[in-house]
Amino acid sequence: PERRPARRASLPRAKEDARVPRQEHRTRIDPTAAMAGPAVRYTLRRFPAAQVAILELCNPPVNALSKEIREALLQGVQRADADPDVRGVIVKGAGAGFSGGADISEFASGRALEAPVLPDVCDALEDCSKPVVAAIHGNAMGGGLEVAMGCHARVAAEGATLSLPEVKLGILPGAGGTQRLPRLVGVKHAISVMTSGRPLGPAEAHDMGLVDEVVPAGGELEERLLEAAASRIEGALDGSLALRRSSELTCPESENTVTNTVAEAKRILNPTGNMGGKESALAICDAVAAAATQPYAEGLRVEQRLIRELAVSPTSLALRHLFFAERGVLKIPELAPGTPGGAAAADGATLTRNVGVIGAGTMGGGIVISFLNVGANVTLVEAKDEALQRGVASIAKIYDRDVARGRMTAEKKAEVLGRLNTSLSIADLSDCDAVVEAVFENMEVKQSIFASLDKACKPGALLCTNTSTLDIDAIANATSRPGDVIGMHFFSPANIMKLVEIVKGANTSSETTARVAAMTKRLRKVGVVVGNCDGFVGNRMLASYTDEAGIMLEEGLDPPAIDGPVRDFGMPMGNPNPKP
Repeated sequence: PERRPARRASLPRAKEDARVPRQEHRTRIDPTAAMAGPAVRYTLRRFPAAQVAILELCNPPVNALSKEIREALLQGVQRADADPDVRGVIVKGAGAGFSGGADISEFASGRALEAPVLPDVCDALEDCSKPVVAAIHGNAMGGGLEVAMGCHARVAAEGATLSLPEVKLGILPGAGGTQRLPRLVGVKHAISVMTSGRPLGPAEAHDMGLVDEVVPAGGELEERLLEAAASRIEGALDGSLALRRSSELTCPESENTVTNTVAEAKRILNPTGNMGGKESALAICDAVAAAATQPYAEGLRVEQRLIRELAVSPTSLALRHLFFAERGVLKIPELAPGTPGGAAAADGATLTRNVGVIGAGTMGGGIVISFLNVGANVTLVEAKDEALQRGVASIAKIYDRDVARGRMTAEKKAEVLGRLNTSLSIADLSDCDAVVEAVFENMEVKQSIFASLDKACKPGALLCTNTSTLDIDAIANATSRPGDVIGMHFFSPANIMKLVEIVKGANTSSETTARVAAMTKRLRKVGVVVGNCDGFVGNRMLASYTDEAGIMLEEGLDPPAIDGPVRDFGMPMGNPNPKP
């Protein structure tokens, strides 16, 4: 059922005084010109009641909204609008998804601000005189979802993911997203979605009012998704379905409710009042408040002012650096395509099939969960049965919590734990593709374990140590195959923290490095290849600033006086009341 009052099917153009003046948001491209390369594929297709123009975004791998894509999409919608034989428009993505959003690399080059900018494109889609429907499969992220919100309706395939994750880059949705989303789903939902950056499934998005129809999974999904979009167009043409220009909707909450909701959200997001990297989340709250209390054109001006300020902030610059750094950490020569390491990396994901973990303590349990969560069969080994049973109980307790919170069904928990085997003997790891040792930091103990693994494990098995400080080479020398030995240093709690240090020893082979890198990626972790030295990288940094904190304590500073500035800098932990 429709969530909003029906609109006229003809979708007349928006009144001039309700929108940003056209010279500010319009870029005209000759709609009769040839399409600019393959960036957007323009095809005409006749459905039972109407001929429809299909605009397919083609910019693999994620259909990023580069300047070329923006130009071609704008040209395509103008061409369809000018063609009297076209009755409606469907916007879809080629390949695995709808669109992963803006091309982040254009931020540094300035191309993101070259015409046509994304707000212009979204407004052009919305201003089209003919029904425009987004057909979403795979990911619709950031600017990709803003493009979909610029359309008059959205249909999504089961399994699709919708999100506005800009807050993770220290910015906010800047193509009208902060103005359209509250009008579609309400202030509370809009703040939650944008300040968390969390992904939405189609069912949740439909319940909120963001998606108009969910197309069930099954055979010929792409075709059924197009048919659902075309049906929306046909319904608009015959008056049986309502299509909405989201910028013309009003938020359902009263002004008093909006004020209270925004104030409460800010209090939760920034309880200490010290900002501490929360600038973009707080700015999102201000933009949503503008959407709820001001006309679209004025709210859009607020959004544009805020994103300009955020884009040059130290927080955003740092987060964007981190974004590229996390994606560049494994771009190293020995893992390049065509090399032995590159070939090993291509096969590495299969190494999550049978995995051994030695040590059932806090770290070992977290590592077990990490592998179980990606479908591996795991054998957990301990020296004593009491410690083993205690470790298994701790693992089960974490899954019980997930069931209680609705993150997992009891049936799924049973299936996951059914892949966990236990043993008191290293000999039972003989069939494992990889083994991760996670016992306490004692060199003699670790050397003894690796000597036993050398005898028990099959040729080619990865022998990984979770040591945080000890010499990888000294551990590897306890075996006859040091090329298979590598550090795989998880951070606690291992099932939550994303970082894994992949520590190369002097004799670690490039194939071993590549296979562990691929395995880490399969775990949905960020694997960073580092050298073998005391503390590697993470703990060397930790030791430096922990030493300085200790010196300040010795010089007479109270702990809150140290924690306060660190929290202001953006560290999430410390005394919640930093004033001494």
